[in-house]
Order: sequence, then structure tokens, then C-alpha cells
Amino acid sequence: LSRFADIQDNKYVQTTEERMRLEVIGQRLLTGRLAIAEAGLIFAQKLYAETKNFADKRKVWSPKGTPDTYLSSLPHLKYLFAEADIRIQRLLNFCKHVETRLDKVLSSRDIPSADLVEAIA
Repeated sequence: LSRFADIQDNKYVQTTEERMRLEVIGQRLLTGRLAIAEAGLIFAQKLYAETKNFADKRKVWSPKGTPDTYLSSLPHLKYLFAEADIRIQRLLNFCKHVETRLDKVLSSRDIPSADLVEAIA
């Protein structure tokens, strides 16, 4: 380990220009996890959008003489679609925040903090 790094003033310090292989592998794992998380969220977002589009067009039974009722207008589904939009957006914002933090760490060639690694995990 001392070939690549040392502890100075109680801090980890890299002693060479070349990154340790383990650090490179770790960075790839972190960026890969983040990419997979974002891809999963985008898939979920697309799936809910297509499902809502179907529900917006799907008529359900209603008494004669009343306006057409659509599946997406049923209270429990209306709530479900709204809640899904809020949650997916919140998770996408979280991913963007984590990505920004990781970008700063990788650009400065630092080691990610434990809380950043935990956020990605």
C-alpha cells in the first residue's frame, strides 16, 4: 500500500501520479452503480407514463347518461400516479445530487467519503 499512498497529518495522501488499481476498480463500481440506479428510475418513470397514458384512454363502466369515466380518474389510481411521479422525481433528484458529489471527487482525484459511498450503495 505504501507504494501508492501514505498517511500524513492523519490523512490519506496519494504518493504517486498513478492511481492504485483498487481505486480505479472502486471508481468504476461506484459510477456503474449510479448509472444502473438512474437507468432503473428512468425505466420506472417511462413505465408509469405508459401505464397512465393507457389509463387515460381506458373507459370504465358508468351509468347511462353520465359523462364517460376513465380508469385514470378513479381516486385510488389518480393518487397512485401522482404519488409515483413525486417519488420518482425525488429519487432522480437524489441521484443527480450524488452524481454531482461523485463528479467533484473524481475530478479532484480524491477518495469518496464514507457517506458518499453509502449514498451510492
